[in-house]
Amino acid sequence: MKHSFYWPGVILSARCGGLSNTNTARQSRLLCKEVKLDGVTIALIVVMSICCLASAGETNQSGEVQQYLSMLNDPKSDVRREAISGLRKLSARIHRMGESRMVRPSDFSPEEAEKLVGRQIGTGDAKSMKTTAERDARIGRRMPLAGGPDFAPKVEGLVPHLIKAASDDEESNRILALYALADTRDPLAQVELRNRLQDPGERVRFEAACLLAEFRDVSGLSELKAALQRLQTNAQDEWRAPLYYTHVGRLLYSFERITGKSMSEIPPDPHLVSDSRKWPQIRERYVSLLRDWAAWWAWQPDVKKD
Repeated sequence: MKHSFYWPGVILSARCGGLSNTNTARQSRLLCKEVKLDGVTIALIVVMSICCLASAGETNQSGEVQQYLSMLNDPKSDVRREAISGLRKLSARIHRMGESRMVRPSDFSPEEAEKLVGRQIGTGDAKSMKTTAERDARIGRRMPLAGGPDFAPKVEGLVPHLIKAASDDEESNRILALYALADTRDPLAQVELRNRLQDPGERVRFEAACLLAEFRDVSGLSELKAALQRLQTNAQDEWRAPLYYTHVGRLLYSFERITGKSMSEIPPDPHLVSDSRKWPQIRERYVSLLRDWAAWWAWQPDVKKD
């Protein structure tokens, strides 16, 4: 059987480099003429078109990677930061949000969420969830414990370049590189996070310890305990600072990941709460949680003396 088929050859050929600049118009008219093709030929054209477009996409992505790698050597720190951010998007295997680094449950159906967190919730729990709010409330707090990859990266093999970026001269760039490494869920990334526990920057060491907790790695526990003492001691001076509650939240979620224990629900950052009348109550809740964790870590079992 013959079929009438108008081949969009201009688009396909242009993407595959098949049209010259001088002859584009003439070739376009020829390629768009009606031709008689059988079903097998049409199928072959479709397959070739898909392969051609995929190849063009890979070429563009490769060029993007090379550009980012070149930018990593730029003398300007903001250019290097842009490169790290771009490489992070291409290499990520997970998507986490906020200081909790939590999977957003509303991104998934109940069935998908059940599969994502595995045995952390029961089948009945997932299938009984009907609304986004209910899904967030019932499984959201358990999702930070899921440590494996969620999807394949757009580009493989970028971890060594992110490890290099973790030694950037700019502290904020090193921190961004650590987040990018953690998002890869690569074993080499975990090794570099441990190395950064020796970083001269206090914030870098703290973030490395928090990110290691996502791997259930307690290598940074001493750094987390030091941060606990620091955040308690400086609470009166720092609680108005924009990043104070972000750091406290990161610390509290890290303790939960390491121990599997929760003192109580971690409140939101008061800077994100529109009703300022609730701020003192939220602040007091944070102070209470820090105090509870300090007491928990300080507890020693009674030793009976003979």
